[in-house]
Amino acid sequence: MTAHRFYTPDLHPGILDLSPNEAHHANAVMRLKPGDAVELFDGKGAIAVGTLQSSGKRGASVEVTEIQRVERPNSNPLVLAMAIPKSPRQSFLFEKCTELGVDAIWPITFDRSVVKTSASGVAKWERTIIEAGKQCRTAYLPEILRPLRFKEAVGTHRDDATHVVCDPSASTSIADPIRALDSGRSCVVWIGPEGGMTDHETEQLASRGAVMAKLGGNILRIETAAIAVAAAFALFAKSTD
Repeated sequence: MTAHRFYTPDLHPGILDLSPNEAHHANAVMRLKPGDAVELFDGKGAIAVGTLQSSGKRGASVEVTEIQRVERPNSNPLVLAMAIPKSPRQSFLFEKCTELGVDAIWPITFDRSVVKTSASGVAKWERTIIEAGKQCRTAYLPEILRPLRFKEAVGTHRDDATHVVCDPSASTSIADPIRALDSGRSCVVWIGPEGGMTDHETEQLASRGAVMAKLGGNILRIETAAIAVAAAFALFAKSTD
């Protein structure tokens, strides 16, 4: 039987106390008992095997007996610099990006964005990512980068990364720039709001060397575009093997 899984950001050998949320999950939801085998992960590539030592209303603790490091499956880190969809579709977006191995999500407010980010929103997204990581048994969780307006974000353009703009009118497929990435090179993929980026925004990115790429023949919702990009990376990015 597969051991129940819990998120612990600071893994080390010995006795670890689970966070209140994870302790509640272990005690009230899973109803685990001392002596039960568990697995811990920190979302940064470390996975630990352990045994539940104590369980009760005041919390839960685990004795870690072994820690292993897991390599990322792809050598090219993927950052999605993207508009955020409306609330009913946000959880779906962050869940699927976690399952598909996105390295970071960068919430961007474009000129035509409808949704504005907030601290409470980011906290909810982080909880969704943790739950998705536990379910899909990944060793890595996406990092949520500091939300920025487009005019601020474009000023932090990283020259050490390849920048790709999702544009349905582009002649190049998203697979082409992914296949062309040098091993270890990051890729920042820009996904605009459902009203599309303005001409000025795409020109700003193009002037800094970004390439335009399409995801297919149809206009996609924000979360669909993100999933399509993440799936393309899973298929076409260079493996770390």
